[in-house]
Amino acid sequence: MSAIHLEKIQSWRRHYNVSRPHMALNHLTPRQYRASEPNLTSNPNFMTGT
Repeated sequence: MSAIHLEKIQSWRRHYNVSRPHMALNHLTPRQYRASEPNLTSNPNFMTGT
């Protein structure tokens, strides 16, 4: 896979996971949802699976 392909895939992943509104988040982007929930805490172990 070329560097161009990898960058296109990474760009799509960023958009899909970070930039686009999510139905599960009441049609907000993750950033908007986090801003709307001031008591929301992050779990650093969530992404690592530990």
